[in-house]
Amino acid sequence: MESEPSSQPVERDALPVTSNHPSTPIHQLPPKILLAIFEYCRPLARTKPLRTTRTPSADIRPLITISHVCSSWRNLVLNQRTLWSYVDGRNERLCEAFLQRSQGIQISLRITTKLAERLQNILTAHGRRIWRLDLEVHSAASAASALPERLRESCPHLICLTVLNDFLPTDTHVNRPSGTREGLTQPPPLLKALALASVLVSVPTIRFPHLTHLYLDKLSVSDVTKQGTGSHLTRFLSNCPLLEHLHLRGLPRAHTTALASQPARLNRMRSLTCVHSDMQAAIDLVASLEFPTTTMVRLDHVTCSIPSDVRFNATLASREFLQSLTRLHVGDAFKGFHLIAEGPSSGLYIHATYENDTEQGWTDWLSDMLAVHSFPALTELHVSPSGGAEFVTAANLRKMPLLAEIRVLPDRAWGMQLSEGLLDRLYRSLASEPICCSRLEALHFSVSRSDLPEHLLPEDLIPMVAARAHRGCPLRRIQLSAYDDGPECATPRWEAYMRALAPLRQLDLAVHIYNQHKAFPGAYRDGQRTDIWRTDGAEDFWELPADEQMRYTFA
Repeated sequence: MESEPSSQPVERDALPVTSNHPSTPIHQLPPKILLAIFEYCRPLARTKPLRTTRTPSADIRPLITISHVCSSWRNLVLNQRTLWSYVDGRNERLCEAFLQRSQGIQISLRITTKLAERLQNILTAHGRRIWRLDLEVHSAASAASALPERLRESCPHLICLTVLNDFLPTDTHVNRPSGTREGLTQPPPLLKALALASVLVSVPTIRFPHLTHLYLDKLSVSDVTKQGTGSHLTRFLSNCPLLEHLHLRGLPRAHTTALASQPARLNRMRSLTCVHSDMQAAIDLVASLEFPTTTMVRLDHVTCSIPSDVRFNATLASREFLQSLTRLHVGDAFKGFHLIAEGPSSGLYIHATYENDTEQGWTDWLSDMLAVHSFPALTELHVSPSGGAEFVTAANLRKMPLLAEIRVLPDRAWGMQLSEGLLDRLYRSLASEPICCSRLEALHFSVSRSDLPEHLLPEDLIPMVAARAHRGCPLRRIQLSAYDDGPECATPRWEAYMRALAPLRQLDLAVHIYNQHKAFPGAYRDGQRTDIWRTDGAEDFWELPADEQMRYTFA
C-alpha cells in the first residue's frame, strides 16, 4: 500500500538551491576573488610560438562563457577592462568590442598587414595605448617595409613588436623590393622586445637603447655584400646596450668572414642562441661579441660543407668566457658533432653537422679549435666513444692543466659499449712524457657487467697507472659504474675481473664499484639538460618553437 503524500509544508531552507540562487557559496565570493579567477580566461598576448603562420584567432570562448553565467558575473566581466586588453584586429566586430571595453588601459594588438586601413585607424585612435603589436605579413617584402609609417609617433609606449611572415620563400637571399621604406629607422622609444620571424630583413643600424629581447629569423644579405652579414649584425648589436637575450635563426654564410673592427659589448647578455644556421657565420658572430661569464651560448643545428672549412679567429672578444667553463662533454656520431661545456653559471653548447663526405670527420676541426682556444679551467672531462678517441690526445689534454676527472661514457651509436680505440688512446696519452693532466685524480668508466672491454682489464690499466705514479702524478681512484644489460649480468667473468683488480690497490689506487640500472650515470643524459640552461626571462615575450628549444642530443 502506497503512503499518502505528506500534507506538512516543506521548510524553505530544505529546498534545493540552484547555482543562480544568491545563497549559493559561489555568489558569496568577493568580486576581487572572482576577477582574479576570471583573469585565467583572458586571451594571452604572448605569441605561441614564433614562426607560426596563419596564427588562429585568440580563444575568447572562456571569456564569453563566464559573461553568460549570470547578470552579476556579466557586469563584473564587462567592466573589468584588463580582461579585454588583448585585441585581435583580424575580426572587425570583436576588435571593436575589445577596443571599447578596454578603454583607458594598455592593450596588445594582433593584426595582418592585409588590413592596412583598419590598422592605421586603430593606431590613430588607440596607438598610445598599444604596448605590444604583433603583425602578420603576407608577402615577400622586408619586415621594415611592412611596418606602419611613423610607428614611433603612433605608438610611443610600444614595448614589444613581432613580425611574422605567412609567405615563406625558400631563397633567403632574395633582394628587398626597391622603393620600400625603412619602418625601423625611428623605433618606438621604449621598445624592449623585437622579433622578426620568417621575414627577409636587412638588419637596421639604428640605436635601441632599451632592447632586452631580440629574435631574428632568415637575415637578408642583400645590403651587406661588401662587409658581410656578421660584421653588419655586430654593428647593430653594438646599438643594443641592454640586450639580455639574443636568438638568431637561419644566419647565412657571409660573403666575407671578416669580423667587425670593434666587438659589440653586451655586458648584460644572459643567453645567446644561434640555430639552423651556417656554422662559420655562427662562430664568427660569437667571436665578435663581448659578453659576461654568466652567459649561456648555444649553437644548435649549425651546418658546414666539411669541418675543415670552419676556421677559428684568434681574436675572441669574450676570452674570459672560455676560462669560466669547468666541465666538458665532447663526441661525434657519423656527420654530427656535439660539444657541451658548463661552468658554475655559464655554458657553451655546439651541435653541428657537415654535409659532404670527408675522411677526417671532425678530427682536424677539434685540433684546430684547441690550438686557437683552450679551456684552461676545465676540471672534468666527459668523452663518448664516437669522436672521443681523437679528442684525448696528449697534446689536447695538456691544454687542460687543471683536469681532475675524466669520465668515459658508453654511446648508443656503439651499442652501449666503450670504444677500445678510445681507451687505448687515453691510456697512451696519460702515460706519455712529459706528463699531461698533472692534477688528474680519477678515471670513471661506465661498463656493462656482461661485456667488459678488453682494455679495461688490469694488464692494460696497470702500466698506465704505474707510469703516472713513477712520474709523481699518481691517480687516486678508478670508478666503475657497472650497469646490468641482460639477464646474465652476474657472470663468472665479472667476478674474476673484480678479483683481478686487486693489484691496483697496491699502487695506492682506490677502486670504487657503483651498481646502477642505466648506462648513463653522469650529469649528461640524452634529451635532458642541467638546470643552468633554464634561463629565466628568455621567453617572457614569446615562446620559442620546439625545434629551437634547448635539448641535449648526442646522436
